[in-house]
Amino acid sequence: LIKNLQFINRLKVDAVIVQDFGVLELLRRFYPDIIVHASTQMAIHNEYGIEKAIELGVKRIVLPREMSVKTVKMFIKKYKEMEFEVFIHGSLCYSYSGLCLSSGLLRGKSGNRGECTQPCREKYSYNGESGAFFSCRDLSTGRLVEKLIDIGVDSFKIEGRQKNPEYIYNTVKLYRYLIDNNGKLKKEIYNDLL
Repeated sequence: LIKNLQFINRLKVDAVIVQDFGVLELLRRFYPDIIVHASTQMAIHNEYGIEKAIELGVKRIVLPREMSVKTVKMFIKKYKEMEFEVFIHGSLCYSYSGLCLSSGLLRGKSGNRGECTQPCREKYSYNGESGAFFSCRDLSTGRLVEKLIDIGVDSFKIEGRQKNPEYIYNTVKLYRYLIDNNGKLKKEIYNDLL
């Protein structure tokens, strides 16, 4: 970790996304010039968490997928010194903010280390029925991007883990068009991009 932080510091990266408070402490103490973003896995979802992040020198918070637009808007208005990033597309974890342990416990690959094997997406049997009982529907904000732009969200996040390049290309293309047009696309163009 220390070698990686030294390397990152020399690279002059734009920022690092941090989930661990110990890593955040190391960055603040030894590499104070590196900009820190709080990962969604820090589960910062209330005013206390935001105020603590500000106190710890975090510049941006990646909010949990579970946040309402109303709450995000309130945070943006109240904490002008903080940047907020929201998920606009991708897999939804059945655990809050992706803080799931099942992949790590079942397969030795931790979702909290970016290695989720998505056991929740598989079919299971229960009482003679088979189904994807743990699988949430995927997040797709689509035209809601307009509202997120209007309330002042600083950055949008597309989750693309374990997705093929075509999926990533087409998803980014859709949202790029929506963002560039403030969410206002003709229905036929929008439908073509979907």
